[in-house]
Amino acid sequence: MEPSVKKVVEIKDLVIGYDKPLQTITLDIMRGKKIGVIGKNGIGKSTFLKTLNGIIDPIDGYLSYGLRVKPGYFDQTLAMESNNNTVLQEFMSYHPELTEGVSRSALGSFLFKGDDVFKEINVLSGGEKVRLELCKILYDKPNFLILDEPTNHMD
Repeated sequence: MEPSVKKVVEIKDLVIGYDKPLQTITLDIMRGKKIGVIGKNGIGKSTFLKTLNGIIDPIDGYLSYGLRVKPGYFDQTLAMESNNNTVLQEFMSYHPELTEGVSRSALGSFLFKGDDVFKEINVLSGGEKVRLELCKILYDKPNFLILDEPTNHMD
């Protein structure tokens, strides 16, 4: 994994929200720093993270990633989705270039061992779904993690 430049993200007067502004943010995120976004429900924490990841367009302002920044985004709601895929099928759908053996090895590092990889997503616990999402994200070796409440459903 190649390190990013010193300034990972530059944010100036970034107005976030959907149909109306929720917050205006100015912030520089530097390499190696850890930032927590805290506050009451409904003030725009998840909206900010989705804007930071490019899922939601900003209403106004400036947002720029530094060179060689490779984000990895964990969305608390996506981790709770259910489908009939097995754990192995789900992982391989995100990484089709991998062999089954390499995929099983990656899943094993997140405690999906043996026949666990053949469990369907819709029967997994919340914590298992979170581990699977993190496995899918971290396999790509991001150097900037954006995590929206990753411990909400952990066992």
